[in-house]
Amino acid sequence: MAIGSTRGKRRLGRYVRSIIEREGLTQSDVAKRVEPSRQTVMRLMSGDGLPKWATVLEILFAVGASREEILKAQELHAVADVDTNKIPFTSHLSADYLRFRMDETEASEELTLNQLLVPGMLQTAAYAESVALKSAPRLRKPDWAEHAAAERISRQALLHREPEPLVLHALIDEAALRKLVGGPSVMADQLNHLIELSAWPNVTIQVITDELGAYQGAHGSPLTLLRFPETDESDCAYLDGVPRMTIFEEDSQSTDVLSAVWRDVAADALSPDDSVALISEILDRVRKR
Repeated sequence: MAIGSTRGKRRLGRYVRSIIEREGLTQSDVAKRVEPSRQTVMRLMSGDGLPKWATVLEILFAVGASREEILKAQELHAVADVDTNKIPFTSHLSADYLRFRMDETEASEELTLNQLLVPGMLQTAAYAESVALKSAPRLRKPDWAEHAAAERISRQALLHREPEPLVLHALIDEAALRKLVGGPSVMADQLNHLIELSAWPNVTIQVITDELGAYQGAHGSPLTLLRFPETDESDCAYLDGVPRMTIFEEDSQSTDVLSAVWRDVAADALSPDDSVALISEILDRVRKR
């Protein structure tokens, strides 16, 4: 069984769970009717595990699923049966961050809100390495700093994915742009990188200025919202806090609240053109240091 949650597994789990609950059954009831253990049934329904199709089929037969429901479940199983090895440096990633990376590969749009640092999807290699070196050793895996830059670059391949690149809309606090992460040279390259990326058709950058004052953010934690191409899929929300990432499940009230927070901040942030002008102004000052 493939262990570890992905969006595809969670969709399959929700679908199977809906059939089981419709029949008025519990996980224990199902486990008594089939050879797979209760733990296997539980992992399938929660989206944390992906049994072989033969096992899923046995469960569906046992709960009286219709032919149409079995065919639909088979389609969902094929989608869920993805290989985490397509994500580089898997052994160095926490379970929560790996789940986020897997979800991100399937997203069509990514919305971010960052108050302290440039978002990972927009970081240069040198900036990412500098951030990793400054992170507390107890909060990262050994040798992470050595791989952080390459990991960020591998993520950013989604921005020029074929045939549909990821659409990114980033809200960045002015304070994050003024921090000399890695020193003036590294920060100058980072700011110039933001200016270059802002010209891409699938990238929008807005700066939250100091003049805005206090605003309803995500309590300082970087916020990421992922949207997916399926019309029946809700946003997923992720708060990257210390010591772990908080993940808000699909269809949760918290996800709706965080989406509203992001929209409110975007409405008050500088326009994309004015944001580029401010980044250019900050870049000029950094180059003179």
